[in-house]
Amino acid sequence: MPKNILQNSYLYLLGYRDNLSLGKCFHYGQHVKKNLKLARSFYLKATQQGSADAFYQLYVLAKEEGRASEADYYLGRKHECLTQWQEALTAYKRAGDEGYVFAFYRAGLLFKRNRVSTPSQTIKKDLVAELAWYRKAAAAYSKHGLNALLILSAKESK
Repeated sequence: MPKNILQNSYLYLLGYRDNLSLGKCFHYGQHVKKNLKLARSFYLKATQQGSADAFYQLYVLAKEEGRASEADYYLGRKHECLTQWQEALTAYKRAGDEGYVFAFYRAGLLFKRNRVSTPSQTIKKDLVAELAWYRKAAAAYSKHGLNALLILSAKESK
């Protein structure tokens, strides 16, 4: 029987049943040998379920591994989950400026529609700002940014 199945079964019996908890076990070496690759895998599965905590753990993991731009991207995703729009925008800008260009695309998405939570965190729909972020992403060779620009220009030409 593969080692990972035995470890996961052991952790399950100890009460660690969700992806976030399993990720933390492998990240911090709780009850099992520390394995950052497995931790990342479980955290990513937890993010698919909309877990802001999983994005935060990915932020911590990326920081520990010295990947600051990726860490800032995950911090932005965490803030998005918590509807902290301005905080997300700040983190995406920092991540993009550090070389994680997909963050520029995510920043553009923030302006696609009104994002309302608290007055200080609100972002209004703004086509000009959305285009500016997509252009920044496309200029840095982001296929997502380029696709977004193509889609918007196709809508405008109709």
